[in-house]
Order: sequence, then C-alpha cells, then structure tokens
Amino acid sequence: MKKASELVGATPSAQVRPVSLALRRAVATFDALAPSLPIVVGCSGGADSLALATCLIDAGSRAGHDVYTITVDHGIRPESTAEAEEVVRKLTWLGADKAVREQVQVGSAGGPEAAARDARYEGLARAAAELSAAGAPIWLGHTLDDQAEGVLLSLARGSGTHSLAGMRQGFEGGHVHSRIRPLLGLRRADTEACCNGLGLQYVVDPSNKADGPWKTADGQALRRAALRERALPALAQALGKDAAPALAKSALLARQDDEALEAMAQTILAEVATDEDGQILLQANALASHLPALRRRVLRLAGARVGLTELTATHLQALDALVSNWHGQGPVDLPAGQALREAKTGRMWLRATSER
Repeated sequence: MKKASELVGATPSAQVRPVSLALRRAVATFDALAPSLPIVVGCSGGADSLALATCLIDAGSRAGHDVYTITVDHGIRPESTAEAEEVVRKLTWLGADKAVREQVQVGSAGGPEAAARDARYEGLARAAAELSAAGAPIWLGHTLDDQAEGVLLSLARGSGTHSLAGMRQGFEGGHVHSRIRPLLGLRRADTEACCNGLGLQYVVDPSNKADGPWKTADGQALRRAALRERALPALAQALGKDAAPALAKSALLARQDDEALEAMAQTILAEVATDEDGQILLQANALASHLPALRRRVLRLAGARVGLTELTATHLQALDALVSNWHGQGPVDLPAGQALREAKTGRMWLRATSER
C-alpha cells in the first residue's frame, strides 16, 4: 500500500480534492494557532474518518506535524476487534506516526447511541494522554449530513438554541477547541468519493443501519439511523429538495445567536452575582429586569460556578420563578444543590449540597 502522501499527491484528483483541500486549509489554520501540537485523529475506519485520517496524514506531514490516529473498539460486535486492528494496520501503512486501538466499555446510560458516544470520547481522551498528546485536540470526521441529523434530533426533543447550534468546526474565536471537525462543510458522499478515489476500502458498520443490531429500549431502530434512512429522504421528497444544507445553515445561524446570548449572559452574571463562602449570591430584582432567555442562561451559568452542571429546563424554570414570579415560595431542590430567595432582601442563593 502506498503512503498517504503518495495516494493524495500534491495535486489531488477530482474525487479526492474536496476533502484534501478542506484539510489542508484546516491544517494551515491549526499550524498558525498550535504549531507545536501533534494532530490526533479519531478513525473508526468508516468513510468519513478514513478519508479524514488519510488526508490529514498527507497534510500534516507536509506541514511538519506528527499525526497520531486512535481507533476506538466498542467491543459490541464479535468482529469489532479484528476490524479495529485492521484499521490500525492500514493507518500505519498509510504513514501515521502512531496508530493505536483503544478498547472501551459501553454502558447503558442515556441509551445505546449516547452511551457509545460517551465511551468513545472518553477512550479518545485516554488514548491521547497515553500518546503524550493530552493537550492536543481530537480531529473528528463529522460531515454536513451529521450536522443536519443533529438539528432534526434536537428539534424533535424540543431543544433550545444551544442544542440547535450543533457542532463547532473547532477554530471559532481564533483559538483551537478540544475537538476539531473540519469536514462540516462537506457531504458524506464527498468522503465516500475520496476513499474510492484513493482506492481505500472503508468499514460499513451495520450498527449504523436502521435495521442493524442496535435497538432502543422499546425495540425500535436507533433514532439517528432511522432519521438518516427514513426521515431525511421523506423530507427531501416532500420539499422537492435536499433539506440537509438548509438544516446545517440553521445550525450555523443558531450557533451565532447562541454565542451572542451567552456573551450577554456572562456580562449580566458579572453584574448581579457574587461568590460568598462557596455559594453564589444573586440580586434577584436586578436579574428580573432582563428577558427570560437571558435570565435562564444567567441562572445556568451561576449554577455551573458552584458545580451544578445537571440543571434541566424544568430546574431552570423553577429557578426563574424565584426571580421573576416571587410569591413567597420555598427553596428549590436541585441535583446536588439548592436555591433559596430571601424574603426581606430579595437576594437569591445558589449552593451545592453535601450529596454531590
């Protein structure tokens, strides 16, 4: 097998060019922001991540960066370990400076998809640390199609702007985030074409299929797989056009709105909150003058400052009632915490409890 730099070449073919150029631009940005860090890539062996890893090995080596690849083995299917080991061999042949397999244990919290995702991210972080690259971001192969699917799933859950904003590319704000997704502007068809153009066979995981072995607790197809194979095609047929680009654009616009609201909430928090003995003291009357969307963000940020990071929309609604609809109600119990408003002073306390 040829090395990635030989396969991709200085002038990539038409099939390879969209992915290669996107990654050469991303590596140039990364090199300007973090010139001393290695490029650490999560690669399952599927079309998206294999195209990503191969073109990053090429672009990274041209820019003088070491490229490490991590293949997470979820251990869910009998053949998964052999598949993962084959992917590691392939990436080694392609020229990765280090290529490793990371075994993970998938739990059940949040359902099969969420549990696998959580185990995967934990495994990627652990393997990066073992590669002496703990400070380096993880490069991931999510595409525009993944972004569109995420927007629809968030809409179905009734989520707010933060969830609708979807995934970051990884260089927002002029600095490097912990995860880089340089293919969010490309389609799944582009990564498949890239692998075909390079002559690389990619893994097709049956777990990602609606009729695959993974099911929800009630025996239904996994939500994302069903949405990908059934809902999005049906939506395209109903609208007379592919809806994925518009959904991804909505994610970008929601991200911009979300970041603006978050910045405003941070400013308000600084004005109305003080830290006292490990608790947050809020001036409820001052906070009440702001719009509901900003109040709830301020309350979420205030909770996070004392370690209350699992506040749901229901919790925030109850906290907001202490601010904007005060009529003498008692304390609000929270996951590992409590909120209380003082009747005489109008001050409101947020504190963690000993059950954390």
